[in-house]
Amino acid sequence: LPFEVFLDIFFLIEIVCTFLTGVKTPGLHGDDYVDTLRGVAYNYVSTWQLPFDLVTSIPVAVLEFSMQAACTQFSTPDGAAVAGLKFVRMLKPLRMLKMLRLVKTVKILQAMDWFESLVRPPPMLFKMLRVFLGIWFMVHITACFYWLVKNLSETEEEIEIFLERYGYSDHEAEQTVQKYILSAYFINSIFTTIGFGDVSAENEYEMLFTIMGMYIGTLVFGTLLSEVQSIVSDIRDDSRAVGRVVQSVQDYLREQKVPGKLEKKILTWVLFDVAEKRQQRREMNVLSTMPENLGNQVILHTRGQHIGSMDFVWGLTTIAGSEVESLVTELAKRMISVNFPQDHLITDKKSA
Repeated sequence: LPFEVFLDIFFLIEIVCTFLTGVKTPGLHGDDYVDTLRGVAYNYVSTWQLPFDLVTSIPVAVLEFSMQAACTQFSTPDGAAVAGLKFVRMLKPLRMLKMLRLVKTVKILQAMDWFESLVRPPPMLFKMLRVFLGIWFMVHITACFYWLVKNLSETEEEIEIFLERYGYSDHEAEQTVQKYILSAYFINSIFTTIGFGDVSAENEYEMLFTIMGMYIGTLVFGTLLSEVQSIVSDIRDDSRAVGRVVQSVQDYLREQKVPGKLEKKILTWVLFDVAEKRQQRREMNVLSTMPENLGNQVILHTRGQHIGSMDFVWGLTTIAGSEVESLVTELAKRMISVNFPQDHLITDKKSA
């Protein structure tokens, strides 16, 4: 609770600081920077930001702290005080919206895109990472709301009994982590439709929330399965296409009773050749979707190094660099990749 009080005070100070912070506003010739107190205040009041900040910055923890202090003065608090305390706790999720605006969730997504462009991991791997991060975020939000419902629907004694049932201590600092672990564990069991039964809803409010969690979990788990199935399907499509060719060749070799050593050598070559030709077709399909100038840059990057290292290219010293680059690009576009098995004589002096 003391940290939550600090958070409430921080949010209120942030509103005051917003009135003292210059902003960019759209003008006739681009964005104008406004730093006068009157201009900043007008911009802040005339937009949705001020109502949003006022609603999401309600000092819930301060009110809760004062109400708890008032309740401790009486041995048996009346029902109105308890109901008021529960109502104040219901406003806590508003601060989550405030945090999302301060953190700027959109910039987090932009940071992930920047990280992807910097590290450049395999696209399928990063796609799965984004999916799991999105699922974790949904689990986190739902788990926090679940514990809020428990706080509103049960007394502190009932919550203590609930924690002691799992052998957790009564230390308040440790309880924060324990509450989160229990909530996240319960929500994960709902989302994955496993439901071990060791943690379950204990009153009608938690039951209603669990029902909503099941519907949310259906969407989340369905999204996860769909993404995994899409990735696995792409991988299996390639392997199936190659496997069909290899299987056809293997069936023919078995019918002709080709020796096992020769069969293994042939299948190794076929597997390599088919995979390479599929890669070439994929490259052609990808290049066909690009404008010619961009496609030329890709071709120059992927094939130009091999041509540029040839002796006749290095000998073109009298030609301008741009013309040499154009020549290398045209040669690279007309290159045809031909595969040869290992230890195969491609050419000799006589044929040359």
